[in-house]
Amino acid sequence: MTADYRQRIYDAYVEASPHYYQGLADPAAFEDLRAFYRATHGPWLPADRDAHIVEVGCGSGQFCYFLEREGYRRVEGFDSSPQMLEVSRRMGVTNVRLGDGLAQLGVYHGELDAIVANDFVEHLTKPEVLVFLASARAALKPGGRLIMKTPNGASIFGARDRYVDFTHEVIFTAESARQVLLATGFGVVGVLPVNPAPPRTVAAWARLLTWAVLVRPILALLARVIIGGGSYIGTINILIVGERPLQV
Repeated sequence: MTADYRQRIYDAYVEASPHYYQGLADPAAFEDLRAFYRATHGPWLPADRDAHIVEVGCGSGQFCYFLEREGYRRVEGFDSSPQMLEVSRRMGVTNVRLGDGLAQLGVYHGELDAIVANDFVEHLTKPEVLVFLASARAALKPGGRLIMKTPNGASIFGARDRYVDFTHEVIFTAESARQVLLATGFGVVGVLPVNPAPPRTVAAWARLLTWAVLVRPILALLARVIIGGGSYIGTINILIVGERPLQV
């Protein structure tokens, strides 16, 4: 990404986004997220613990922390926010560096087993998304996977998540995710719902049960009535998994 208005926000990301980032360096929260990532991302990660995995936009280092605790030995991360990287280092995640996501991928040439981008692509403009996907494909080995978690434009809160962060530029649905992956030479492994993290409090359990028992079935029914047939993903986030084809 070129230096622009976004970097002004990233330079003060923690203090400028207190609703999200206060209390980030919380060991208990980092540990709790391991179960979440194991469920959402785990099935799509390489089984080999010596696989080379890079996280683009690693933020506070929660996913790199997860990978290291799961036994992966070749993990790297980079992010545009110095404040977020400082949180990473305070949590013992050291193999992270300051860098532009689009530029950093250019140093890899068909050598990565997986690229992870959690809450990253929504910060790119549409032309930048295409550049990022092309760079990711070139950096991956044949058969390597690109795993992206991003807000879901088809969620009832899609508009809120599009504009909740001043640096958000785009939002995806399952359909547009498949469209852009195929247009940039990826095979589509899947576009999946991202279910909530394991609850830590009674109130969080109540919210989860309300979602699972009441809200989700109603949304599915409304989607069938209004949109028609086909599958509908109503979760706030989606997981997009693409793969560089074996034949290149």
